[in-house]
Amino acid sequence: MESKKAREFIERKALILSGYNDDEWSVLDKKKAEEAVEIAEKEMMEKAIEAHRNKCDALNDNKICNRPMFKIGVCDDECAYMQGFINQLNNK
Repeated sequence: MESKKAREFIERKALILSGYNDDEWSVLDKKKAEEAVEIAEKEMMEKAIEAHRNKCDALNDNKICNRPMFKIGVCDDECAYMQGFINQLNNK
């Protein structure tokens, strides 16, 4: 899976070096590379949560949760079920 936001960040921040035989290298310092990883992780989390919501069998067409044991209402990140899913993504 690719992070478009991280790729755009790298393309904006990378220093392009030309070398022997017209080879080119993209160079990022450690801080910018770590920031690119954080951007990618956040984007992947957002995509996973959205995909989960799109496949959740407890949501009706209006995105209202039907799970009686969890918070009833519009699906959001406060739902215990969604928190469990997010914790699994974060390996908690």
